[in-house]
Amino acid sequence: LFRPPAGLDVMVSGICCRPAVAALLLAVLATLPRVHGRAVSTIRPATVEQSPRDAEGTPTMGPRRLCRFRPLTSEHQSGDSRQMTLRLDASDGTNLIDVPTSRDARTADQQHQLVAQVVEARLSPLLQHSFAAEPEESDAAGSLLGAGLRKAPERALRRITRWIRLQNPGMWLILASALVAHQRSRTDKGVELQSIHTQVVGMEQYHITIVTTASLPWMTGTAINPLLRAAYLAKAGKRVTLAVPWIHPSEQALIFPAGLQFETPEEQEAHVRKWLQERAGIRSADFTILFYPGRYNNYHRSILPLGDITRFLDERESDICILEEPEHLTWYYHGPNWRHRFKLVVGIVHTNYIYYARTMPGGGRLQASLLKPLNVWLCQAYCDKVVKLSDTLQPLPRAIVCNVHGVRAEFLDIGRKTDSRFHTFKRGAYFLGKVLWAKGYGFLIDYLKEQKAEADLSGRPRIQVDVYGGGEDLCDVQRAAQDAELALEFHPAVDHASHALREYKVFINPSKSEVLSTATAEALAMGKYVVIQRH
Repeated sequence: LFRPPAGLDVMVSGICCRPAVAALLLAVLATLPRVHGRAVSTIRPATVEQSPRDAEGTPTMGPRRLCRFRPLTSEHQSGDSRQMTLRLDASDGTNLIDVPTSRDARTADQQHQLVAQVVEARLSPLLQHSFAAEPEESDAAGSLLGAGLRKAPERALRRITRWIRLQNPGMWLILASALVAHQRSRTDKGVELQSIHTQVVGMEQYHITIVTTASLPWMTGTAINPLLRAAYLAKAGKRVTLAVPWIHPSEQALIFPAGLQFETPEEQEAHVRKWLQERAGIRSADFTILFYPGRYNNYHRSILPLGDITRFLDERESDICILEEPEHLTWYYHGPNWRHRFKLVVGIVHTNYIYYARTMPGGGRLQASLLKPLNVWLCQAYCDKVVKLSDTLQPLPRAIVCNVHGVRAEFLDIGRKTDSRFHTFKRGAYFLGKVLWAKGYGFLIDYLKEQKAEADLSGRPRIQVDVYGGGEDLCDVQRAAQDAELALEFHPAVDHASHALREYKVFINPSKSEVLSTATAEALAMGKYVVIQRH
């Protein structure tokens, strides 16, 4: 009777990471009746108590005989009405009577009244024969049975209450065990944090593991900034490991520039190190690059890790871990807790996924409202400290706002050259970024439409903007620009420091989802004017 319904154990196993919640849910599920196929009745088992009598009809002092009234699982059709069999049993297992009844009654009270009438009409002779009772006493027994049926829900509630009271010791034991384990985990974590603090302050040797969600040649912030972070930390004498995703060659064409494809991780690692030497000017950085399996997801427009990332990391290196986009890395993560695997885990939040969830195709306010608490829970579970690049991001636990990114020295050198009084920019405005509607291309087209209308009225020339980049929405954005007859030209993606972009004077970034745009910082470093949203 108190066995949980089949199928709900999946939901219980899904929250086993919270023992107290699991214990509470098991307690609630254990109070539910067991269901065999489809429900046959809403009637609760009722009881009738009669004192045994001797041959002369005199009540005896022996144990009372209990009559239990219960529905059977079988039912059949009779004309236009469905019939169900109800059975009255004695406590010794003797079957007293089977009562067929109709299921046309809409409520439990109607069924109770119907059953009581049938029992009072058909059970009196049987009760008189079974208990040697007088006729008027058997009528009273029938009335008592009807009253018992009507009070069945109250009895069931009392039975459930008694069961929960009996189970309290076990549930309290589970809860106490969970609290003790949690307190022990907090104590161990405090010792680890004190240990890594001593290592850092004492200038001792410690290892830094950086895990990110993208890699070159995909020219995105989560590929460039973690790479530069690892290179400069290694150049400063730290022991560093950079873990980046490896996607199958068939998916590389979706995000890598045209013509770049790697058959093995070793080929991609060689390309990354070559870029560091040629574009970033870092030749003496000695750090390890590891690859973990990932898949590019068209819906999320990003790379998602497959399986447990920690199995690819050296177990002996467990000092400091930097999770680039911790919420992104742990959406589908199923492995050991990062905070248990490392002494100190720092999460750096790059992207405003709440805005993406609300504005991208297939999203909306509901999806954004669900994603917001999920990000909070994941950061709280897996990070000892969270760094937000700007305060445009949602509130997160243990978080501070700090710009921990920078730009390559190459951009600063370009900026010094443009600072000369004899330097002039030969071209106008441009935008560099992945071609997605979420990156603000819709706003850019709207702005250019307004400027076009004003220019046509005043006779001024139209503003031309060159776009450098590729993406899933490239064809749709090009079609929208052509339909509006805008001076918007599209070019393949290039490095921001390339000679093709040095002659532009104004960098336009219409995106409303930026946290701290790396491209904006690079444009400022090169001495350009920048047009961005006013927050």
